[in-house]
Amino acid sequence: MIRLFVFAATLVALGIASPAGASEMDGCASGKEIDERIEACSKLVETGTSRARAIAYVFRGSAYHGKGLLDKALDDFSLAIQTDPSVAGAYAHRALVYANKLDYVHALTDYDEAIRLAPGEGEIYYARGMARLGSGDRARAKSDFSEAVRLLPFGNAARVSSVTALAKLGVETSETLPIKKGEDPLAFFLKEAEQGNAFGQNMVAGMYASGNGTRQDYAQALKWYRKAAEQGDAEGQVNLALMYATGRGVAVDDVEALKWWHKAADQGDAAAQVNIGGMFEQGRGAPQDYVQAAAWYRKAAEAGNANGSLYLGDFYSRGVGVAKDKGEAEKWYRKAKELGSSQADARIAQLAK
Repeated sequence: MIRLFVFAATLVALGIASPAGASEMDGCASGKEIDERIEACSKLVETGTSRARAIAYVFRGSAYHGKGLLDKALDDFSLAIQTDPSVAGAYAHRALVYANKLDYVHALTDYDEAIRLAPGEGEIYYARGMARLGSGDRARAKSDFSEAVRLLPFGNAARVSSVTALAKLGVETSETLPIKKGEDPLAFFLKEAEQGNAFGQNMVAGMYASGNGTRQDYAQALKWYRKAAEQGDAEGQVNLALMYATGRGVAVDDVEALKWWHKAADQGDAAAQVNIGGMFEQGRGAPQDYVQAAAWYRKAAEAGNANGSLYLGDFYSRGVGVAKDKGEAEKWYRKAKELGSSQADARIAQLAK
């Protein structure tokens, strides 16, 4: 089962999960080279369930988008939607392509549908806010950026970008309040970061990671996330681990990623606990161990994390890492639904078949 780490620069995880042990999907989702991912995904779109094909189209479309092949990306996201209309990430990604083409009417239509399917995903609100800015709708853009700030955790690059956008639009938040009118947000947070303020370090890192308010620079993002992480800041540790897991600003290093997630998890960070579960599930940074994966998903689930609850339900549904138990699976799926998971209803319906 592949679990996609939620890195702020991507929307691809929305609404996507696949069966345990799906090594082919692993290659499609996380091959180190774009062409390798395209090749792996091209094999998957010819086989499997409609859900698996839709997921493969989304990943291949994302790879095409990364190569600048917008028309091919648009075709694949459309095929994903035709194959399985419940995948929020397909709409969100297609919207991004439309926005890149300056077709804001279609972009906003797709963002609206993505938000309907995944109302708790702050990254989509940020992306829709940017599209609304492009279309000239500043009032509703402010609303979307504010919702993204509410939903997303500190240090998340889309959250940082939303805060920056609000500052430029003249909206005060608890984070923009100290910034004087007309002051450069990067300069402000850089001053804080250089004084050792972990919050400022995360904000600077997020701006560099997203390219909002400055040029995108993963090396600088890595540098500032590391500074926050090394002084024990859990958000910095989570984001530094993501940089290592995704190879942004540094070579992919699953052992380092796992190390930093463990440090954040030791502080009770549920997102880190979920990602440790994903690493054990996939055998990344440590030998594959479904029992350990289940244990980490349980920690996150018991802490009130929607993804931890959803993935623990998956394990009970399939008897992976735990004894198969439909009752327990439904319990955790319903918990995930209560916590805002857009995927829980489909899982509950599948259990009833």
